Amino acid sequence: ERFYYELRQKLFEFDEVIAVQRERNYARRSEMLRAGAEQTRSFFLSLSQETARDILKANWKNADGEPLAGAATDEVAEMLVAKLLQFFPAADIDAKHLAVSKDAAESYVLSAVEAALAAKHDSLEAVRSGLGVEAMRYLALVQTDLLWKAHLKN
Repeated sequence: ERFYYELRQKLFEFDEVIAVQRERNYARRSEMLRAGAEQTRSFFLSLSQETARDILKANWKNADGEPLAGAATDEVAEMLVAKLLQFFPAADIDAKHLAVSKDAAESYVLSAVEAALAAKHDSLEAVRSGLGVEAMRYLALVQTDLLWKAHLKN
């Protein structure tokens, strides 16, 4: 009887944690759904730049997998360009601008991501007014949902 009581207690505690996380996730989704055009663009840019930072952080390594202390080698810079273009195919990213310090490379990449998003937004707006923001909102919501599902699986 004691075993089952403790089991129910742990399950209840786990459920409370999940409930708090679920409420935060729903609040975030609600903010995205109600956000104006500028808020949506800002939020999506933030998500995109966070992704670019994660790519740099995960791949700023030498051939042995050790973090680079200084500038990226040409080989690492080429690999970073390939990785970044998988996520940001419209970004104008040149390897020679990545063969520098990590901070300089990050600044360059974040600017390139921002320029690519602005160009894509403008091209969608040329098709129909508001389409760029709708696309950003949709992609942000899909990403939020995918991350929530992945979190629940783990």
